[in-house]
Amino acid sequence: MVMPVGNITLVCQECGWKKSYFLSSDVVVGIPKTCPKCGKSELKMERDSSWSSKVCSSIHELLKK
Repeated sequence: MVMPVGNITLVCQECGWKKSYFLSSDVVVGIPKTCPKCGKSELKMERDSSWSSKVCSSIHELLKK
């Protein structure tokens, strides 16, 4: 069964680069495996639980209907 994840943020532990992504399912595709800025492979995945993230997720869900 597909489990919606919502917004995640990838953070490079080496240089501090970060970017948020919306994942509509628990299948993770299309996000970098290495840092695009410094090339290191130590990206940490964090769930984005900010207020703006929750609003964006809600809007996304409404638009799907």
